[in-house]
Parts: sequence; C-alpha cells; structure tokens
Amino acid sequence: MRCGGRGTRSARTPRVQEVEAVRRTKVLNAFPAGDPYGSWPAEEYAARCRERGQRATVVMDLDRDAFLVVAVDADAPHGPARRP
Repeated sequence: MRCGGRGTRSARTPRVQEVEAVRRTKVLNAFPAGDPYGSWPAEEYAARCRERGQRATVVMDLDRDAFLVVAVDADAPHGPARRP
C-alpha cells in the first residue's frame, strides 16, 4: 500500500497484532546480547523449556540489549486491551 494511497486497511494491522502478541507473553529468562556466544544460550534455554511443554521462543529486546526467552500466556485475552 502506498503512503497516503487509497484502499482499505484491515482493522488489525500487523503492528497491532505484534503489540497484542507481546501482551500475551511472559518473560522466562533474559540473556545479555553481548555474550560471546550471541543468542545460543537463550536458544538452548528455550529448547529446554519446549522439552518441558512450554511454548517458548527467543526475542530481542533492543531497549535492554538482551535476548529474552518468552512464553505465550494462553490465559491472556486475545483482543485489544480494555481501559477501565
């Protein structure tokens, strides 16, 4: 889609979906991005979590300069956050 172009956009843009996905996750562990082995320690930890049945994945937190091992929180609501 061109900037300022005509056309319809989905009510749930990719950015909104990304934010909603972040809300439904729980950080299990964090590993410094400056580690000589890079993301390997985080990937290995995530693999051990998956062996135990958790849905774990590794993401990069640029603000904290760290690799985060996160698990999807299945109990979290899937819709947009509601304000009281």
